Amino acid sequence: MSTTERPSNIEAGRTTAAEYLVDQGVPNSNADKSLLRFFAIEHVHVHLSERVRCREETSASTRLSSVARSYEKKAKEPPRLQRARRRKAEY
Repeated sequence: MSTTERPSNIEAGRTTAAEYLVDQGVPNSNADKSLLRFFAIEHVHVHLSERVRCREETSASTRLSSVARSYEKKAKEPPRLQRARRRKAEY
């Protein structure tokens, strides 16, 4: 396996890259620590990019819901406020 490939076990939600390497039979030696670091960095990158994407979707939906709420408020105004708003617009 080349070091540029991303292991499917990590993408599938394996909790740590170390678990993946243990499953693959990689011994814990100094020569393999750089490989372990690479997989750990890849795992963190996948996790963080997923969190950023979720946060962007949440902020977009929050913005949309706040706009929708403002329209709902205007639609639910009591008739007295609606008349006052119309009178103010006439002047």
